[in-house]
Order: sequence, then C-alpha cells, then structure tokens
Amino acid sequence: KAILAGVLASIPHLVYWKDRDLRYAGVNQAFLALRRLGDQADVVERTEAELAVHDELSAVLVEAERQVLTSGVAQYDRHVTITASEGRRRNLLLSVLPHRDHSGERAGSPEIAGVIGVAADVTHIGELERQLAQASRLESIGQLAAGIAHEINTPVQYVSDNTRFVADT
Repeated sequence: KAILAGVLASIPHLVYWKDRDLRYAGVNQAFLALRRLGDQADVVERTEAELAVHDELSAVLVEAERQVLTSGVAQYDRHVTITASEGRRRNLLLSVLPHRDHSGERAGSPEIAGVIGVAADVTHIGELERQLAQASRLESIGQLAAGIAHEINTPVQYVSDNTRFVADT
C-alpha cells in the first residue's frame, strides 16, 4: 500500500476513484492541486455535488461516470477544457473506467464496484502543435523565397553571361 500511495502521489496525472454511489474513495495530489482542494479529507466520502469546487470538470465527471456505471464500458480520451487555479485554460484527456469487484463474482461477470478516473494535462501538446505548425509555415515561406530568387537569378545570369560573351568577342 505504501508503494502504491507513493506512486499515486508522484504521478502528474489526475487520478481518483469512487464507489458505486459515486462518492470519492480517494484522489491523488495532482487531482487536489488542479481542482484547488485542500486535502483528501475535503474529498473522501463526498459526491461531486458536495465538493467545495464546481468547475467545468464537475459536469463532465458526473455524466461520464453515470454512463460507465450503467453500461460497464470504459470511456477513453474525452477532451475536457477547464480553468485552472492560476486562471489558465487547461486541456485534459479524461478516461473513466469501471472498477470491477471480483470478490462477489457471479457466473463470470464481476459486479461494478465503482469507477476509476485518470486525466492527463495535455495543454503543452497543443502549444507544441502550434509551434510546429508555425515552423512548417516558416519553412514553406523560405522555400517559396528560394524559388522566387532562383527564378529571378536565372534570367539575370543568362543576360549577364551573354553580355560578357558579346563584350569579349
């Protein structure tokens, strides 16, 4: 348990898990920090509606978790945009998975005991994509300028060479 707690505390992704009634059973430090919550005591055994924070993520979590509970099918890579504590917009990739209880398994079908959620902050990826797009545009402009210079230089060089030839003869 100590190793698992250390891993969960150190990873930069938001991680949480809830019981069947969608009450928080635990969260990691990244989840608390991004949602501006103090510590686990502010979250554990509470529903999303009972939390002290109501951000853009709240509505998405409730909807996704209910779908996972009713269907038993995980939802992967759902794009969510929220306003973080410093006022910046953050883009998250959210996955909500069913947590299956294998202890009371009947006929090979484990019961869903709750949900597990993981969200990765992919804001920096969007910034990298914009930088790459700008670099690509600059490269295209450079190639166009080189092509135009070549097209201008070729006839000028032709005239210059022929002028020198006529002058030498």
